[in-house]
Parts: sequence; structure tokens; C-alpha cells
Amino acid sequence: MAVKSSIQNTLKNPKIEKNVNNSSGIKLPTENKLNESNIIILKRENNFKSIGTHCLCRISPKVNEIIKSQVKDKIIHIASFDLDDTLIKTKTGRKFSSSANDWKWWSDNVTEIIKNWLNEKSDNDANNILKLVVIFTNQGAVVNTTKLSTYSKSLDTFMNKINNILNSDEFKDIPNILYAATKKSAADKKAKTGQPMSLPHTFNEKVPLAIIGGTGLYKLDSLTPVAKLTIATPWGHPSSPITISKTETGMPIAFLARHGQTHNLLPSDVPNQANIAALKSIGVKIIIAFSAVGSLQEHIKPRDFVIPNQIIDRTKGIRKSTFFEKGFVAHAGFGDPFDNKIGKIISDTCTDILVNENGIKDGLHKLHTKSNDNGDDLTLICMEGPAFSTRAESKLYKSWGGSVINMSCVPESKLAREAEISYQMICMSTDYDAWREDAEPVTVETVVGNLKSNSKNAHLFSEHLIKVLEPLILNGEIGNDLTGSMKMSVSTSSNGRDKAVLEKMHYLFPGYWPLSDESR
Repeated sequence: MAVKSSIQNTLKNPKIEKNVNNSSGIKLPTENKLNESNIIILKRENNFKSIGTHCLCRISPKVNEIIKSQVKDKIIHIASFDLDDTLIKTKTGRKFSSSANDWKWWSDNVTEIIKNWLNEKSDNDANNILKLVVIFTNQGAVVNTTKLSTYSKSLDTFMNKINNILNSDEFKDIPNILYAATKKSAADKKAKTGQPMSLPHTFNEKVPLAIIGGTGLYKLDSLTPVAKLTIATPWGHPSSPITISKTETGMPIAFLARHGQTHNLLPSDVPNQANIAALKSIGVKIIIAFSAVGSLQEHIKPRDFVIPNQIIDRTKGIRKSTFFEKGFVAHAGFGDPFDNKIGKIISDTCTDILVNENGIKDGLHKLHTKSNDNGDDLTLICMEGPAFSTRAESKLYKSWGGSVINMSCVPESKLAREAEISYQMICMSTDYDAWREDAEPVTVETVVGNLKSNSKNAHLFSEHLIKVLEPLILNGEIGNDLTGSMKMSVSTSSNGRDKAVLEKMHYLFPGYWPLSDESR
């Protein structure tokens, strides 16, 4: 019986990889192996078998039908997946399930994708090809004893959960085998969060809205990804692949992790030119950017959100803050660095989103906007970093009327303006910076502690805001105010324009400034 894996195995555990040959085939127990007498039936009515000391195996009746089928020279195609964060996630949002019913599908179309694969047939498919699904899961320590035969409440809960999943209406007709490691291995490897099938690397639709995630926001949980793009621009590659998702009504949205998917980029090392250019290249007209900030004012508390309307740039020229360069000079207007129209929409529609650490709207955490804060400007100070402010610096920024401080807004906002993209930052307060004499200066520990709460609110905020902005984007009410604004902003005469620079600018603005014989 030949066995072939037709979808890349998502599990990276080294014990599993021993059975993978050049990513083209995976060896699973054959008919004889599955029926070996040394497989012990557990003394529980849960349809599980134990292999060795701490590995469980569950074989669905549909698989037994495949194994026992009389198809001559049968070939079995296998789709293999990790369980957690690939097929399912918890309902409660916790890392581990609290009960046998604390689960839901990772996305609404998980089982649909799998069933489509099971049912699809190509012209080359022979009648002897059969398909099944193999699920792997590392459950760490649901068993802390030396033998599976010792009673474990956690193990019973886990097995009941698996039966609930695999016997569900959506999955019960899918032929499947599940392997579960119930005790931590020495390697203790964990598969990366992923999709049941590899996402396409191309996407042909225009993407009008982008979310840039800052510290604490590295993906959009509320949307189903449909593509993951690796884009090369004349200014290099962006911080991370750009994930394209779609709303329920079909509008595509881009997501980019500013500091990289593993937060491996210093603020000064973020490839801002490439980030903005890549988003522009796929049609983005509006950017909503999230960022952790320190508060410079008493009334802006940690875990409050702020919609700034002004910027003071305290970066030090290390970062490239313009697409233009010697040989092709232009000047963008930047008097109002954020999109006031979008800021007003957020102020009017998002004041009742924030929750406390228990998920309750108790009114303790506030959304600060210009219209909500007595019409006063909310000014964002952008510093170079990566070190936090001294007390003297923090007091100075406070005396200037600064509201919050971060290390990310510049040049991201300036480059977005040059690219004719409407831009609004959403600031998530984590601390009081260093201006308070009666408190310790800001530390990473303080920031990380409040980031966990802010991360949940960032997901809630982005989910709600996307729903608010979508109809306004689709009917053209927002996202078009800057179109054409750079066309007449060039200072360099046509006979002084550098052809190489001009060619780079065509990536952002095709057709704006045609190459001519006068260009040098």
C-alpha cells in the first residue's frame, strides 16, 4: 500500500520529521502495524489506543473502511495538520482548553477546505487513489504519570474534547487518524500557528485598507487569511510578509507586522520605505496603524487608547523619511499628519470598545480623541529609541504639550503621506513614561504587563473599526482625499531629473512623471 502526502505537513516536531522523506512522502503505520497485538486498548470508552507509553492513536471508522477496502494497488493521499491553532482554537481565548467543550474551528471554512480536498479529482487521479486526514497534537502534560493506564482527569477531558471535535457534524464523515503525545518530549517542539493549507502567494484584487500591527498586535484573529504576499520593492522587502484577509462581505484587508512577526526589528531598523511601498503596490488607500505608547499626561492612563492628531518629530535622521532623493526632489504637505476625517469617525463610533483584563466594559479605560478631550490637540512625540526617555526629556515633552510618546510614528506617517495613503495611528498607552517623580521610570516589565491587556483591546478595536470603515471605503467617502496630491509637488525641473530615481518612483506612481529624453 503506497502512501503519499499531498499537502505539506504543518507539524515540525523532530520525531515526526523522521518519517518524512524529502517533503514528498510520509510513512504511516500500514494495515499490519495498525492491527498489531501490542497496541493496548485503554480502559475507557473513548475509541483511543495507546502506542508505547505516552502516545495516543484514534482511528475513525472511515479510515478502517479505507484500510480494509479491496481496491487493487491502492494509493492513499494524506493531508496532515496540527490540531491547536491550525484546525481549532479555544472559545474562551485562553491558551489551553478549560473543558471538553472549550473549542471552536480555527476559521469558519476549515472543514470546507478539507472536504473540498477530499472530493476534488484531477484528470490524472486514478480510481485506486483514496484520501484521509492525519492530525498530530502535542498535549504537553495532560499526563504527568509514568503510564497512560494511571487515571488522569486532564487526559479524560482531552479525550472527550477530541471525540467532540471528530464526532461533530462537520467532521464525522472525514476519514481521519489522530496521534497525540500526552507528555512533554525532550525537544518540546510546538508547531507554528498556521492554516490547514498553504496560503497562496499571489492576490489579484486591489486591497484598499491595511492594518499595521505594532507591539502586541501581530495578526488579525477575527478575519480569515486568503493569501500571504512576499513583496520586493525598490526599497527592499517589508518587515514581514503581508497577510491578505477578507471580511464577511468580501473586502480584502492587508496586515503587516511593523517589527516583524517575531518582533526582531529595532524601531530604527524598521524598513519603513519598503513597508509603505509594498502596501501602496497592492492598492492600499488607508492605513490604520497600532502602536504602544507612553503617556505624558496624568489623565491618559495606562491601557487607555489615544487617537492623536499632531506629531512632534524627535527622531535623529537615522531613518529614511522620504522616497524622494537627490535628482528628484518633492515636498509633501504635512500640516495635519493624520487623516482628520478618519480620526473623527473613530471618535464617533469607537468610544465603547475597551474592556478590562477580565473582558468587561467597566469604563476604566478611555478612548482619547480631540473631540472627546475638550477640543485639545493630542500630540504624539516620536523619539528615536531604543532606550526610553530620561526624566528630563520626559518632563520637557510634557511641557511642550505632548500627550503620548512612541518610537514608530515617524517616518511611517510621512512616507504614507508621500504615497498618498490616508493614515491614522491608534496609540495604546502602557505607562507614564518617566516624568512622574513619585513613580519608577518606565521599564520593559511595566510595558509588557499592560501590553497583554492592550493586545486584547487592539483586536476588539480593529475588528469593530473594520466594520465601521468598510462601507465608507466601498462608497468612496474615505481614502481618496490625497489622490493626486504629489503630482504637482516636484521641485526638480524635467531636465534635471535623475532617470534611475524616476524609475523607482514609477513603482509608487505609475504614469505621474513619464521618463523623457531630458531626464539624465
